[in-house]
Amino acid sequence: MSRQPYDGYVLNVVRLYPRLVEQLEEKRAAAMSLTAAGGAGGASLPGKPTERAALVTLGEQEQRWLEAVAGAIRDTKALSDGAERLRLIDLLFWRRTHTMQGAALKLHISYRTARRRRWDFLRLVEEKLNL
Repeated sequence: MSRQPYDGYVLNVVRLYPRLVEQLEEKRAAAMSLTAAGGAGGASLPGKPTERAALVTLGEQEQRWLEAVAGAIRDTKALSDGAERLRLIDLLFWRRTHTMQGAALKLHISYRTARRRRWDFLRLVEEKLNL
């Protein structure tokens, strides 16, 4: 029996990706809205809103997860069928509207191909996380 390239940890990291992107955008938007002399800690960051937004990040672990999935997305997009692969990942993990069989039918690919592409993506995230 072959080893699965992922466990619940990698699956959860992939599922958390949209929420992490949203949190990062919210933090950056808040940093952009602070004035140089304004409160809420704005005085501790550089004066220009763009510079403040560039310095805002998530926690160390969340940033690592975000970068791992973003790197896997970037590598997947580079493939000839990358857009279709990402649609599968979107349906399965981010929207969570389809089962594997349903997503395969919607994308006009076989169940086995869908399973293999899901496995490939999770394996790529696992590599980016250095697991």
